[in-house]
Amino acid sequence: MKSNWKSVLWILFLCFSLCSCDTLHIITPSNDDVDIQEFSYRENDDMWLQTQSSYAKASKLVGYGDYLYYKDSKSFVKYNVKTGIKTYICGDPVCSHTAKDCPLYGYTDFGAVPLFYENKLYYFVDYDEGIYVNGIFDHVEYVNNFSCYDILNQKHHVILDDFFVNFVEYIISGNCFYYYHPYQDDEGNYIYYLNSINLTNSVITEKLLLADLDGKQPNNIVAASNDQIYFASYMYGELYSYNISDFSTKTLLYEAPDGYNIAHIGCQDESFYFVIQNSDCSDQKLCYYNLNTNETTILYSFTSPLSHVYYTQSYAYFTYNEKKTIGTTSDTQETINLPASKIYRVSLSDTIPSEEFVFEFTDNMSMFSINSFVVSGNYIYAYYISWVPSGDELTSSDGYNSIDDRIIMRIDVETGEIYYIK
Repeated sequence: MKSNWKSVLWILFLCFSLCSCDTLHIITPSNDDVDIQEFSYRENDDMWLQTQSSYAKASKLVGYGDYLYYKDSKSFVKYNVKTGIKTYICGDPVCSHTAKDCPLYGYTDFGAVPLFYENKLYYFVDYDEGIYVNGIFDHVEYVNNFSCYDILNQKHHVILDDFFVNFVEYIISGNCFYYYHPYQDDEGNYIYYLNSINLTNSVITEKLLLADLDGKQPNNIVAASNDQIYFASYMYGELYSYNISDFSTKTLLYEAPDGYNIAHIGCQDESFYFVIQNSDCSDQKLCYYNLNTNETTILYSFTSPLSHVYYTQSYAYFTYNEKKTIGTTSDTQETINLPASKIYRVSLSDTIPSEEFVFEFTDNMSMFSINSFVVSGNYIYAYYISWVPSGDELTSSDGYNSIDDRIIMRIDVETGEIYYIK
């Protein structure tokens, strides 16, 4: 039977393929379209961190290597940031990507973010279909499974049928898929286990009880290596790991000071970046933790409460929780506020980093705001929201929820020029 877990927040993300190419066009600060421009790209060694899905839940965009992965109105997209070529993961050139004969049909955005791992896409399928016999409705068929699509060989196979993960924390290490699985006891309380699925034989194994220590909620899975899985307890300010071989011992790596929690975590090689913050976010500090030395360094103290943080190899890009007023509603005269979407960055390598202003919408684009973003080299890739006058009211024209397509802005960090990726 179809589960009712779908009230979980909905998360988006990834994509790929081998067909169709869309052209970018530049828009001026006045938001007037100009002639189609030839695609250009400036090399820059600074890239997004190479992790499985560190920012997928927050940004709905994932950068990996030379590619940006996301989901448009049809299916998963693989966008080459250096060539400007957009392709779909399904390699069938005649596939509509919108019917159930497409291997990615039925992917759900609810609660489960797909993983890109070693040129394979792991994802969950969840849909229902009315079955008709001789033109008469007979019954509803529910389809739930855990699937894998091999990008290079363009092959799809179902790992587990009638299976769905209804908790959004999971990761792949070696030949196992690790995920949280909740059980409800007789009193209605949830107990969480970390389970694994062997990706070769589909065997499920309970690995670790996570009802966690003192009844805490299960924590975020933030990274995995060949022998360790790393967790972060955002609420209780802990960064810790378990050895994959036996899960017998919890190793505490970092514990925030009393009254502080951890947020905005990213990982790179043998290190973690994260923010420690007090309860009202009036004190937020960017920290660096080195796994080899077990040392934590405070890199920067932020001046206002943070909204969004994205780490590249060289910078922490961020927005503050600032608002801008763009108008009032015509009926109730309530003030309409948008995120200010001023993007800043600090260097991760400077001894004493300083805050550097990067971008904001101005003039006739002042009614735009950024929904979420990722960064690679000289470019910010962002879902956006714009508001346009409609009579006496303001109407949202949302680049993320657009009916015809999901549109992404490419913002040049140095010049501020904006391109649409359609």
